[in-house]
Amino acid sequence: MSSSNLSETNRNQQENSDSEFNFFSIASILIKKSNFIIYTIFIVAAITLAVLIMIPNKYSSTASILPTGAPDKFSDLKSLAGLGSMSSLNENPSALFPPILRSLHIAKALLSNEYAFHVDGNIKKITLQEYFEEDDFDKLVEELAKISSFSVDKKTEVIYLSVETEYPAMSQALVAKYLFELENYNLHKRRSKAKENELYLSKQLKVIKAELSIAEDNREKYQTDNSNWASSSNSEIIKTLSRLEREVEIKSSIYLFLTQEHESVKFDAQKDVPIIQILDSPSLPTQKSSPKRGLFLVLIVVIASFLLIFMIIVIESLKKHSIEQDNDLYIEFKDEVQKTFPTFSKIFKKNS
Repeated sequence: MSSSNLSETNRNQQENSDSEFNFFSIASILIKKSNFIIYTIFIVAAITLAVLIMIPNKYSSTASILPTGAPDKFSDLKSLAGLGSMSSLNENPSALFPPILRSLHIAKALLSNEYAFHVDGNIKKITLQEYFEEDDFDKLVEELAKISSFSVDKKTEVIYLSVETEYPAMSQALVAKYLFELENYNLHKRRSKAKENELYLSKQLKVIKAELSIAEDNREKYQTDNSNWASSSNSEIIKTLSRLEREVEIKSSIYLFLTQEHESVKFDAQKDVPIIQILDSPSLPTQKSSPKRGLFLVLIVVIASFLLIFMIIVIESLKKHSIEQDNDLYIEFKDEVQKTFPTFSKIFKKNS
């Protein structure tokens, strides 16, 4: 057989051998490496389990808040009082609850508080600085954000709040503190446009009341100084009294108008302050929320198994390809030697 035919035959054999690296060859490799695979997976599972056992259990407490609607509950009452109709809010006031809960203002209140709760029959007192083992304020805010969760149901607009810590009662205490600070903020810090109007009208009422009092005093004093003013025909007295009377009437009308407006705006201001309507109070968790050790262990074992099998197949494939390449080089070298030195052909025949 000629060297060219031999080389072609070798190439065909190589192609055949490459095509034979199929399911059966892979299965054969895995069977040969089964002990190594099992041993390695066992070690990975043992290490993963040891790490998971060291991670403390976490407990999540949750609460939910009903949305605050915009309907005017005082429209009938104001109509009976003759105060007119008030414009209703176009937006849902409770939509601002999640941003308020995430605010630095609320975070400061939670971070400055000490939490006391029962653990194994004993009362434990702890601050968030002690819990996170951190004193830097910015890092504390980040850690608080990590354990806190706020979400809104798109259909019902119900707001959900949850906190996850190592202690069930601490999680519950933190959720309760969130709700308390939210209500406190709405009552004392949050100001709507109606509230601003109420404050403005309240100041104006004080001013016009003082002016009305002065006008009434001026009229009374002038009447006292001119005791016969009722029967007097003096044009100057009559003119001055008319002017003083008109001033009192104008101030009285303004005062009455501002009083009505002030009462109306007070209704608006009361309506604009969103009342926290708790749907579900902060729960006391009895089951851990994380870590999910079983699921995580299975996931790690599956991933490690796939990676290990893939690496074994790749390595064995590279080895096989390397051996076949070496055989090709040897055959080509033998052909060249036989062509150049025919006398050496007997040596190769003996070794082949």
